[in-house]
Amino acid sequence: MDLASPQFLHNPKASVSTVGYGDDGGVHAQFDDEFVKNEHKSAIEGRVVYDHYYIVELQWPGDNTKTFKYRFPIHQEKNEWIERFSRQWEAFRNSKQQVPDGTPIEMWAPLDKKRVYELKANRVFTVEQIAALTDQTGPNLGLDWRKMRDQAVAFLNPSASSAQISKLMRENEDKDNRMAAMEQQIAALSRRDEEDQPAAKRRGRPPRVQTETTES
Repeated sequence: MDLASPQFLHNPKASVSTVGYGDDGGVHAQFDDEFVKNEHKSAIEGRVVYDHYYIVELQWPGDNTKTFKYRFPIHQEKNEWIERFSRQWEAFRNSKQQVPDGTPIEMWAPLDKKRVYELKANRVFTVEQIAALTDQTGPNLGLDWRKMRDQAVAFLNPSASSAQISKLMRENEDKDNRMAAMEQQIAALSRRDEEDQPAAKRRGRPPRVQTETTES
């Protein structure tokens, strides 16, 4: 019997038929996340909106031409594939981080793979979380965090006027310039203190001068 093909088993004593499978020992099963663009929601909100699904992929060692995929909603915690490959499903669930609802950062064009990895390491998983960054949490994500936040706000609010977005970006740029100027002043003061320290060590009580006396 084909390892992937179900076989319907009829029990005359039972009111329903059951489904049996062949030996799955030679099947590699892997569960994963999949994000699919929702055309209807995207049209309504004026931005790209994705629906979150789980998929199971079956592969057969030594046969590169044979692959099976099945997609199911994330709220579906029970189906024939979860029951059939329960060990792989539990391993997948245990390794998953609990990601909040929103637009996954992997699906957001301004971020490359390296930046996505950095953000996830700092527990940022959605564009909505980026848009909600504050002056307390943002600096932990790098010097460009304000620009990134402005882009996220613009992405989530496509109806906002370009003038409003430009004004916000100018205000944040002014803040960054003021902070950079303050850092330069602090660095200059620090260098001046270091330069003054050797001179301060040289200043102090003058060395005692010994004088010789002669007897008359």
